[in-house]
Amino acid sequence: MRMNRVQFQEGLSMTQFVAQYGTGFEATRLPSAIRSPAIHLLSSTTTNMAALQLKRHLEVRYRTVRRLKHKVTGALMQRKERIRFNAFAQVSEACSGGGRHRGKPRYGSENKQTLVIAVATDANLHHPGCAVIEPVRTFDNEAVSDWKRIVGKSFLSTVPDDRGLSMTTWIVGLLYLLTFFVLSTCLFFFVVTRGALVLRGWSAGAPNEKSHVYPIYSDMWLIKLVDFQPVISAILLLQYRTLVSRIVSELRQLDLHGKGLLITSCAFGNVIPRVVKAATQVGVERVLVADLIHNELMHARSKVGDLNGRVHYIEDNATAMQQPGGIVAVNVMFFLLHELPHHLKLKALNEAGRMLAPGGKLLLAEFHRPDVWVLRAMSWMYFTVFEPLGLALWSTHDPLACLEKMGGWTCERSTFFFGNFQVIVATKQLASGRHDGLCKPSPEPFLREATNFPS
Repeated sequence: MRMNRVQFQEGLSMTQFVAQYGTGFEATRLPSAIRSPAIHLLSSTTTNMAALQLKRHLEVRYRTVRRLKHKVTGALMQRKERIRFNAFAQVSEACSGGGRHRGKPRYGSENKQTLVIAVATDANLHHPGCAVIEPVRTFDNEAVSDWKRIVGKSFLSTVPDDRGLSMTTWIVGLLYLLTFFVLSTCLFFFVVTRGALVLRGWSAGAPNEKSHVYPIYSDMWLIKLVDFQPVISAILLLQYRTLVSRIVSELRQLDLHGKGLLITSCAFGNVIPRVVKAATQVGVERVLVADLIHNELMHARSKVGDLNGRVHYIEDNATAMQQPGGIVAVNVMFFLLHELPHHLKLKALNEAGRMLAPGGKLLLAEFHRPDVWVLRAMSWMYFTVFEPLGLALWSTHDPLACLEKMGGWTCERSTFFFGNFQVIVATKQLASGRHDGLCKPSPEPFLREATNFPS
C-alpha cells in the first residue's frame, strides 16, 4: 500500500494534521470504539451491509447508524471517483447473488448482479496497482464504455475471461462462422457439380454417356464424403424422409410375390435400403439396382447390408437399358431427371416404362415448381447456379406432363413442402388383349447381366 504523503509529512504531528486538513469525523461526538468497527464493517463486506444490520453490531440508535453509514459510504465513493487508470488495466466479469430460486441459471439471471472488475497493471501486465469493482447492467460494449468514464479514458487493454464475452460478440462470431460455412459449402458443391462439367466441356475429347455425370457421383472419396444423411436431408430442406416414406408406403400396398423391382440410379441417403426392406416385406423375388457409375453401385451395396441376397447390381444406363422389357413390377426413380440433359430426360422416362410390365408402377420423386414465391426464388437461384438442367422440370419437361403426353399411363402426383417436391405414382396401363396382370418373362437374361457385377 502506498504511503499517504499528505498525512505522513516530515515533522507533522497528528494534532497538526487534523488542525490543518481536518477529518471526516472531526465534528462527531462518537467514540472511536464505534467509528472504527463501523468503518471496518462497511468497507470490508461485499454485500453492502444495511443500516439495520449495522445497528445490531454496534448497539447504537438507528438514527446514529444511518448518518454514520451515509458519511462512510460517501467517503468511499469520493475516494473511488479519484481513481484513474494511467497504465494498462485487465478487465473481467463476475456475477454476485443468485440466492433466489426459480430464476434463470448462470449468466444473465435476474437473480444476479453483473460486476466489472478492473486491476491496473504495468505495461507487462504485472504488478497490480489498484482495483475497481463496479456494478453494471450487463457486460457488453455499451456498459463498458459507460464504465470507462468512471475509471478514466486511458484504458488501453481489456482482457475478459471466457465467460466475459458479451452476447453481441457471440452472435457476431456465430454469424461470421455460419457465413463462412455456407459460402464454403456452396463453393464446394459448385466445384464438384456444375463447375466440373464446365471444365470438362472446355477440355478436349468427344463426349460419352458419362459426360453429364458430376464428379460427386463418380469419385468414391467424394461419394463417401457427401453421402451423409443429415447433409442430404438439408439439401432437400429436411423433406428427404417424407419423400422416401411416401414411396415406401406405396410399395407396402402392393403384392410383389414372385415379381421384380428396379431402382433406376443410385441415390444418396437411405432410400435404397428402405426401398429394398419394404419390397422384401411384401414378398419381392428380386431387386435390380442399375446405375451408370460402378462406384455408386459399390457404395449402394455397402448400405444395403444383410438384404444383399435378393439384390442384383448392374452397371447400366438409365436412358438405354440393356435389359429386356417388362421384367419388373415396380420401377423407383429418385431424383434422377433433374441431372440429365433435356434430350435424355424423355429417354429415361421411356426406358422406365419399357422396363415395367403392363400394370406396373413407376414411383418417381423429383423437384417441383414451388407454390410460394420465396421458395420459388430460392429454388431458381439454386438451379441457376448449381443445376441449370433442373429448371426444365418446372415447364417443358414436367414429368407428369411428359408421361401423359406419351400415353398409356395413369398418373397421380403428390407435392410436398409448399409444392417444392413431388412424388408421381404412374401406373402403366394393361396392353390390349392381355388381362393377366404383370407379366413374368424369363429371368435368364436378367440374371446373366446381373452376375457380371463383382460380388
